[in-house]
Amino acid sequence: MPAKKQMMVLVGILVWLSLTLLPRSFAAEAPRLVQKDGRYALMVDGRPYLILGGQIHNSSAWPVELPQVWESMAALHANTMAAPAYWEQLEPQEGRFDFSNVDQIVEGARAHNLRLVLLWFGTWKNGNMHYVPSWVKADTKRFSARDPTRWRADRRAFTSFTQHTQCR
Repeated sequence: MPAKKQMMVLVGILVWLSLTLLPRSFAAEAPRLVQKDGRYALMVDGRPYLILGGQIHNSSAWPVELPQVWESMAALHANTMAAPAYWEQLEPQEGRFDFSNVDQIVEGARAHNLRLVLLWFGTWKNGNMHYVPSWVKADTKRFSARDPTRWRADRRAFTSFTQHTQCR
């Protein structure tokens, strides 16, 4: 499967997981699309849900930036927020995961009564490897562009990330 298609599939899965699993503390049932009379509605908590969304800038999901993010979402009267989850934050050392930044985003979204869509910034983001951990960037032989080792490492991190957020 081409790399771009692979990432689109991963992003799609993450959006689905975010909409169905993260809002558990808010929802009695998973959000779903309902068709009636040729029209579609997103149903959340059994009622039609209009997303009034805001998105955190690509590089603004760091803890020091979050107070401004919450102010901005409030000023927008947003009910939903899209936020990046950076592989470099989650796995600063190979095999050692730190979910504290993601946890702060999840807890902050809950505290501000926002639904949350987490966007995985893994191996490729806009055709670049800006958000991969430094240990991946430093080992160009092991993690070359065509070597499946990088994809396996990304998949391992993404799997850990989704498992962690499911438990939140």
